[in-house]
Amino acid sequence: MQQLRLSEKNKLIQQQKSNDLSIKRAKDTIARLRTQEQSSFNKQQIQNATILIEKLKNEAIEINQKMVDIQSGKLDAELTELLNIERSNIVKKQATIKKKKDEKDLLKKKDNDMLQNYYKKSNGHTDYFLQKEDDKFYRLCASVPSWIEDKLKEMPSNKGYIWRGLWCPGYLPSNSKYVSMMEKIKGGITRIIEVDDNYRTEYKKTGKGPKVLVKKQVRNHF
Repeated sequence: MQQLRLSEKNKLIQQQKSNDLSIKRAKDTIARLRTQEQSSFNKQQIQNATILIEKLKNEAIEINQKMVDIQSGKLDAELTELLNIERSNIVKKQATIKKKKDEKDLLKKKDNDMLQNYYKKSNGHTDYFLQKEDDKFYRLCASVPSWIEDKLKEMPSNKGYIWRGLWCPGYLPSNSKYVSMMEKIKGGITRIIEVDDNYRTEYKKTGKGPKVLVKKQVRNHF
C-alpha cells in the first residue's frame, strides 16, 4: 500500500509542476499583452489567461488536500480500486492484442497452405502443358481488337479492358491504388471489376445506364 501511495503522490507532484509552468506562461502572456495596444482581442486574451490562472490555483488547493488524504490513508480504498481497474484494462488490452495476433497467424497459415497446394499442383504440370498455356496467352494477346488497343493508349495502367479473360491494362502511369477493368458482353452489357486493398467488387452496366452491384468479396491477401 505504501508503494501505491508513493506512486499516486508522484503523479500529483508532476501534475502540480505542469500546472505551475502553465501559470508562469499565463502570467508572462498577461505581462506582454499589457505592454501592447489594448485591443478587444488582447483584452480577451488577458481575460482568458486570468481565468486559467485562477483555475490552476484552485487545482493546486485540491492537489495539496489530496496529498494530505493520501498520506493519512484516507484514499487507500479509492487507490486500490483504481489500481484494480488499471490492471483489468491491461489484461483486456493484452487479450485483444493476442486475439488479433492469433487471427493474423491463422490467416497467414491459410495463405501458406494455399500456396503450398498451388505449388504441389504446379509441380505436376508437364513442359508440354506449360508450353500450351504460353501459346494460348500469346494468341490471346495477338487477338486483342484494335479499338481496345487505341483506348488503352489513353488509359492509366490501373484501368483497362478484359478480352476473353485476358486483363489488358492501360499504357499510361497509374493514377490510383485501385484497379478498374471493363469487359464488353453480349446484349450491350458491360461487366466492371474493381479491386482495392480490401475488396473485389463486380458491377454490370447496360448501355449508358448506372452501375449495378453484382457481388462484393473480401480479398484473400494471398
